[in-house]
This record gives sequence, C-alpha cells and structure tokens, in this order.
Amino acid sequence: MRSLKIYCFLFLSWQVCGQQMSINNFRLLEHQTDFFSDGDEGLKCVFNLEVCDTNLKSLEASYSITWQLKTASGVVAYDSRNASKIFYEKESVSLKPDPIKDCSQPKEVEIFIPYKDLILPTVGAQEFRLVLSAEKSGVSIPNFWSTSVQFEYSKKYQKTLIEPIFKVSDLKTKHQLNRSKKVYGIAVTGDMAMLDDSKLNTISESYYKLEWIILDASGYVLFNAKKAKSFFSHTSDDYVFFDHLKKDGKIEIKTFIDYSEFDLSGNQTFVFQLFSENGKEEKAKIHEQNIEVKLPEFKRFEDQEFDISNVDITPSSQHGIQGLSISFDCKLKYIDIRQDKDAGKPYFFYAKIKKDDKVVYEPSGRINFANEHYFLLSATQKDKGKVFKLRQFIPYFLIESSPGQQTWALTIEATDDNGQVKFGELLSKKIDCNKPPMQVATIVVDGIAVVEKNYDVKGPTTHLKHKSDLQWRIKAGKIDLYKSKVIYNSYIWDSQEKGTIRFSKGDELYLNVLDHDNFLNGHDLIGKLLIPYASKGASFEGSCSDKQDIKSLHYSFEVQQK
Repeated sequence: MRSLKIYCFLFLSWQVCGQQMSINNFRLLEHQTDFFSDGDEGLKCVFNLEVCDTNLKSLEASYSITWQLKTASGVVAYDSRNASKIFYEKESVSLKPDPIKDCSQPKEVEIFIPYKDLILPTVGAQEFRLVLSAEKSGVSIPNFWSTSVQFEYSKKYQKTLIEPIFKVSDLKTKHQLNRSKKVYGIAVTGDMAMLDDSKLNTISESYYKLEWIILDASGYVLFNAKKAKSFFSHTSDDYVFFDHLKKDGKIEIKTFIDYSEFDLSGNQTFVFQLFSENGKEEKAKIHEQNIEVKLPEFKRFEDQEFDISNVDITPSSQHGIQGLSISFDCKLKYIDIRQDKDAGKPYFFYAKIKKDDKVVYEPSGRINFANEHYFLLSATQKDKGKVFKLRQFIPYFLIESSPGQQTWALTIEATDDNGQVKFGELLSKKIDCNKPPMQVATIVVDGIAVVEKNYDVKGPTTHLKHKSDLQWRIKAGKIDLYKSKVIYNSYIWDSQEKGTIRFSKGDELYLNVLDHDNFLNGHDLIGKLLIPYASKGASFEGSCSDKQDIKSLHYSFEVQQK
C-alpha cells in the first residue's frame, strides 16, 4: 500500500468576485495525524494561498476556508462543515498585504480530513476531487479551486460491526416544514425496540448512542447526522436510554433533514442506515431501508430574480414631513437557496433618484433592519409563491435638488446586508414632482433640567445614582436632523451647544430630550416639544416647563430660506 503520495501544482488560480485567488505548491499527505484528531489518521493537504485585489484594504480581512471531497459524479463524500468536530469546520487564514504589489503575501494553509469521517463502501485506491471554498466578511466565494486527489483507504479504518440488539419498525419519510427553522425537508419517523427483551437486564451499558447516515445508490455518504439533535422524542441528544426501554418497551424515532443538505434535485432513491454504539469502537447496523424523496432545485442567493409590479410613486406626508411615498409588489422567483448561511437571508431594496444623470438621492448609513431607507424582504421556504408588498417614504429634504417643478428618474435596486451582492436596476421610472422650498436653521440649547428620579435600573454597568445621561435631538418625523453630545449622570444640561439642520418648509420639527442608553436598551424619551417656527418667524427663543419629565428647557431658533 502506498504510504505517501505528493502532488505538486506550481501555480493555479481562479478569478472570483474581482479577486484572483491562487493556490500553489499543493501537497497531499496520507496517513497523517492532526492536533485535534485525538491521534486518528487522515489526509493532510498543505498549500500556499495568495489573493490579488486592486483594493488592498480587502486583504486585511481573514478568509475562512472550507473543503469537500466529491465523487466523479459530483456527490459530496466529505464536507468539512458537517465534520464530527468543530475544529474541522473551517480554516481561518489571515492574509497580509504585499508592500510592493496588489496581492497578499503567500500564506501556508493546512487542512485535514480524518479517515474516521469517511464511510466508504470499498477499500483500496480512491479518487475524488478536492474542492475549496472561502468566505470573507460574510461574502461567500464558492468552489474557487479544485484538483484531483487519490489515496488508499485501508480496511482497518472501516468500523467493525457488532450484532444488532435493536429492531426498527414502521420507518416512514415525508415532506415537512420545520417550523422552528422555517425550512422544508425530509421528516423520518418510526419505532425502535430490542430484539430480545429478556436480555434487557443483562446489558452493562446504561445507554447506546445512535448514528444515522444517508447514502446514494452507489454507497457514498450524502449526509451524516453525527451532530444531529432531537433524534428521539425522549431526549434532546441521539442516545437510547435503557430506562426508557424498560418503561415504554420502545422508543420513537423522529428526526428531520433540511433539503439544502443535499447537492441534488429531483426524484432520488436514498439508503437510510441506522447504527448504534455502546461506547466502544464497535457499532451495530440497526436498520437499512431505501427511501424515495423528491428534492427541490436550489439556487444561489445571488441568482435570485424579482418580479415587480403595481408600482406607485406619489407625493405625500408622513409623520408631519413631506416627501415621496413609494410602494410596489415583489415576488421572488426562487425560494430554495442552497448555501446554509444564505438560507433565509434578507434582500434589501432601495431607491435612487437622478436628475440629468446626476444622483440626487441614495440611502446612507449602514444597511440593516433599523435603516428605514431600505425596503426589507426576508423570505423562507414557507413563503413560496407569496407576493410581498413593500413600502418606503423618502423625505424631500434628503433629495439634493432645487425646489420647484422637477422631473426625476427613480430606480429600485437590491443588495444583501453587506452591500456586496448587487442585483442591478430592477425598476426604472420617470416621475414629475413639485419639490417644496428648503430651509436651513440653527438651534442653540443652553439649559435643560429634568425630573430627579431613577432613569437606570440597578446593575453592574449602570451609574450608582441612576441619574439620566442627557442628550437632545432635533427630529423630523423619525429622522434625526441633529444629535447633541451626551452629558452623563446628570439631571442638568448646563452647557451651550449649536446645531444646524436642513428641512422642507412646512415640515414638523421636534426637540426631543433623551436619557441616552446603549444600543440594546434603547434611549428613553424624557420629553419633547414642537418647534413652532411656522408661526414664530425667522428668529425666536423658546422655553417650556412641566413637559413630561422636563422641568425646564431654553433654546433659540433661527431659520432662513435656502
């Protein structure tokens, strides 16, 4: 038997997402041990990774490398993400920029495939394709490199099977929705009991551990449930406890496999095998049965297509401010998304406005659920065929265009939550609008006093006296036009601060006083007052007392036409 085989590739590279990922000096070492493998032997692959990118800043992020072994027909025989130990899931590689060229410095990477995670139908020479994928900052770079690998699979690595002591009956499969994960998959149910109940009291082990796998017709493992939970109704882990057998006489088999676990689609015939282990190396095959399943066709997140209809763009007013109300219906062509990390991932739609080919509006700030300038669409498999109704409001004061009658070109585009996947212009429409005059104002706040009470609950990170952390903001609707500094642990704002704001003539403006807290707790509103600039004129002073928990407040406001 060959004990060592080395394959060297001087230079191979792939162009992905504007990056050139290069693998060189690849070596395959058989019968190696890994630090995390408890002495178990396996295949070790060693290579140098280099990434070239015109944006050197992108090289500062780490890459997570995952790997698969695939048969000649493309069936996955090993996937590092489904390995028996978390250490095999991915290899984190930190690449440093090369000071001379737009590339990283080459970094040596080692990956490991333990023989014990390979359940192969035959021993001897094996040939597969090793496929590498990567991820950077949440962006997937699938299948960026592959090569043919060969190795000897020895009989000593195959598990010794002991005589079964259990029997399985009434094993059934059906298409089912997993409500907690909101995904569809294969539900497997059945009953398990001992072959000979008279031996129950003679068994020294208190429990047996269960393992189940799914193979294709040729015998290659498609799914290994070593990390699966909730296999039995009696326990959260995949164990058979004999106390349960004594009490009930049988144990209910109940498990679930997400369709996205399989790189296949259409009608399939699988082999379901169930094994038991009693804490020793040996294991017994309890049951084997062919199961017929129909797998949906999965797509990549970035392959999504959108059907947009019933578009309506009209001038309107929301929360006292003027702007454009945009609404449309959207239907997704694909619901079944292949990558686990992208399944259920939301799509973020946003509007852009141009005047004479110049962009006069596009959303700013971080793309997330709280940014109201993005239409959010989050779909799961249960939403197949659903029409999503999306709504958004754009204030006029955010549109950098002159007042008066306007003709604008509005487009709707979509991206992911990192702004990396771009779906292009999904809709383009010309709109005529009469934009109101814009105004610029300055506001000076020079005195605030609030009710003296506990604003924070007692805790290890809160102030001992529970005083407020004072901040004031100028708001138009839900949008902050200005945010002051924060004075911590005080009931008095005893400084002076000046802010400049821009808004549409006629918009309602509010001065809000807050107890500033962290992001998780949110900010508590102490009190607010309407700024009456429409009736007071261009320049005035304002004050209030006994407004919610505001004892007193003084400010000056000066507005001018822009």
